[in-house]
Amino acid sequence: MILKDRFNQLFKNTPEPKAIEGNKYRLYVIICFLCFVFFPIKNIWVNYRIIAIDGRSPRVRIDWVYHALNHKEKYAKSINSRKIVLLSGSSGLFGLSAEQIEKETGIPTVNFAVNAGLTVDYLAWKLAPILKEGDIIIMAPEYNYYYKNKVQQISTDIFTSYIISYDPKYLESLNLIYQALILLRPVTSKVPDLDLINFASKYIQNDLDAITGKSGKEEVKKGLIKTFEAGKCYTGLSLNLNGDETCNIGNKNKAPFKDTINAEEYIEEIDKTGEIKDFIQFAKEKKVTLIPIYPGIKYEPKYLTEKYHKFFAKIAQFWRDQKVIFTDKPEDSFIPGDEMLESRYHPTDQGRKTRTTKVIKLLENMPDLDLITPTKTK
Repeated sequence: MILKDRFNQLFKNTPEPKAIEGNKYRLYVIICFLCFVFFPIKNIWVNYRIIAIDGRSPRVRIDWVYHALNHKEKYAKSINSRKIVLLSGSSGLFGLSAEQIEKETGIPTVNFAVNAGLTVDYLAWKLAPILKEGDIIIMAPEYNYYYKNKVQQISTDIFTSYIISYDPKYLESLNLIYQALILLRPVTSKVPDLDLINFASKYIQNDLDAITGKSGKEEVKKGLIKTFEAGKCYTGLSLNLNGDETCNIGNKNKAPFKDTINAEEYIEEIDKTGEIKDFIQFAKEKKVTLIPIYPGIKYEPKYLTEKYHKFFAKIAQFWRDQKVIFTDKPEDSFIPGDEMLESRYHPTDQGRKTRTTKVIKLLENMPDLDLITPTKTK
């Protein structure tokens, strides 16, 4: 009864709750034991049952990422001549038009952008068999790429779920520490920032789906098809030939939002653990031209202040320090608010045209690229 004595010492003037007396106290201890021991064991069993039987990771459904990447890979591999590859997270998926660049430059272009949850190292892994000498990579990393270390990048729910579900070969290529971080993520991820009832219902539904066999890839794909047919995004099925997202065509600004860049969040050293530097070396080894640019973002007046001028200049200087030409201007990455969707990085089709037109002008001012070619490969 040491715990009860300690309880009384801390709360001398508080009557001892009857709920912890006698058999009820022992029941209380048993319940606590079950909560802290049984449920983690249950989580491990359910989660890895999904991995072993359904071949996909639980909790975070990222199947749309697979379908999007698969589509983009097929087009990239079909190109036998020099090509341009757009590389970014969802800012490039929604905000850059490979189709427009291909039409105006004469060079086959593939939009390889999907989601900022995919690491720089993984993007290099996917591009390695696709790139050929003389290709051009236009790289527009979201700002989190510059400041997250490798452990932070590979520990996200999106990335770990995707790798477990769809690319075990990449998982095998990592060292044992990174493998452990990825494999343990499904049972160590934090509770999302939403109300407990909503979280519990989704949590229980995931378990029921696992037990009843509804978590399989084919079942999930059927759900993605329904979502696509309803005209919604994030299905991996609404891409054009070049890999551009089309669900934002005709869509207007959904609602006002305050999703802006906060310079105070990005004060650490850029690329502290060297992921971007490794990608630069990768591009050199593949003998491709790397052209870094700013990601397209919703315009905010504060971005014209001295504080943000220094913020953007720091990004440009980082690339120049690596002996990589950087000629993009921050103001060319700003997209008007009435041309944006629900995020600072997601424009409508009109916003995409605004940003892509400026990127093409940037390319035209780089004469060594020889953009206009006599033929195009489809």
